[in-house]
Amino acid sequence: MADKQYQTMSGVKTVKRTVLLICVILCFMLPGCQIMGFDTEDTLRPPRATGDQADIQKVLEQEEGGDITLRYPQRGDYRSAIVMEDINADGQQEAIAFYRSNKTNDVTMNMMVIGKPGGIWQNLGKFVCPNGMESVDKVLFSDLDGDGTKEILVGWTGSVNASVNQLTGYRYQDGAVKELSVNYTYSEVLAEDFNRDGCSEIFLASLKTASQDPETNERVEIDANARIIQMDQKTGQLINISVVQLDPNVTRYASVIADEISPGRMAVVIDGYQERSMLTEVVYWDEKAGSLRSPFSSSEGGNPTVRPTTAWVSRDFDGDGIVEIPTMELMPGYTSESQDPTYVTSWWRFNPETERPDIFVYDMVTNSAGRYCFRLPEEWRDHVTASLDTATQTLTFYEWKGAQGVALLHIQVFSSKEWEAGQETEGFVKMYEHNDGRVIAANTPNPDNPYTLTYQEYM
Repeated sequence: MADKQYQTMSGVKTVKRTVLLICVILCFMLPGCQIMGFDTEDTLRPPRATGDQADIQKVLEQEEGGDITLRYPQRGDYRSAIVMEDINADGQQEAIAFYRSNKTNDVTMNMMVIGKPGGIWQNLGKFVCPNGMESVDKVLFSDLDGDGTKEILVGWTGSVNASVNQLTGYRYQDGAVKELSVNYTYSEVLAEDFNRDGCSEIFLASLKTASQDPETNERVEIDANARIIQMDQKTGQLINISVVQLDPNVTRYASVIADEISPGRMAVVIDGYQERSMLTEVVYWDEKAGSLRSPFSSSEGGNPTVRPTTAWVSRDFDGDGIVEIPTMELMPGYTSESQDPTYVTSWWRFNPETERPDIFVYDMVTNSAGRYCFRLPEEWRDHVTASLDTATQTLTFYEWKGAQGVALLHIQVFSSKEWEAGQETEGFVKMYEHNDGRVIAANTPNPDNPYTLTYQEYM
């Protein structure tokens, strides 16, 4: 699922207090959005290559004895059918190609590593995808043994269960590429130096799945888990060093990132979907115990991050280098049965002492259709509620004293034509203008109320 990006504004300058932040949601970067429904698994035949690309393609065709169809990884940072990367640290990139041979009707995927030793492009290693796998999920490069060269990690996916992918690994050795012995499946995979020892480890997260044992035909359930595997320096093989249980009710991952959750503490932060809700799981390496920990998953009081399904996922929202985790709660006056309820999204940092997300950062209210969110002053908590008029795209904040009081702030979205013509814009001040010309503007109808955000100018 793709990460969100936001543009931020300093907001409204005020005499009494300041609206600290307005964020504009860029729709095309929300998780799950795709451009024109493009499918990376569509069979593409690019224009005939020239230069090195032509020589690489020539090696492929010569090795296969004829026509081939290039295939593209579905996810990850490398989406080309021919991925270029310097895997042996010689200053020259090698080519990793994914393809199917057109000589037969076989759907087997192949991978070939092509290098240029002695100045001539040649096959350094050809490999076949694991049984039952039909497509490339993603490709990663990482130094697993600390020797300065990069191992190749490839995830393969099949048509039966898209959440169960097969991992394979390859390393450059003695002028050729050789396959590593790997026997792990995953739903999500990352490669990072989690224990800061100079070598990358592989993080695998797996959803709860069920499969049929090919020998006994019995149904076998595999619990949701996260594990770390690393390269054994003596044998050169990838081995499991720690595994921890994850929430078994998560059915799909929305986001999986590796980043700092507190100063100096690296973790994998996982946002996943349950039935009608989302939650966050944090998995980190406990140096003292020498194992993984997943404190939210094993919390006696339940996972504190369970929230209604939303586009918001954990991320370094304020740019301070630390991942913030979202939670959601209804604004005053709403219940779970309310029609079109308004929620507050609160952002928290992980607390290493309590192992809970209890370091408060800020609250905000989101207007997804209007593509913005509004950061709330801390003094508004429990004293202000809000409602959204979807017809006019007006978000209104009201004083709350056990019941809805006077309006404090209107935030409305106008078209550029409406704004320039002054159509129903009296009393509004521009806060932000989208690239497409839509204008976000604010109005304070009761300036004397103690909770009203008065202003001198807008940024």
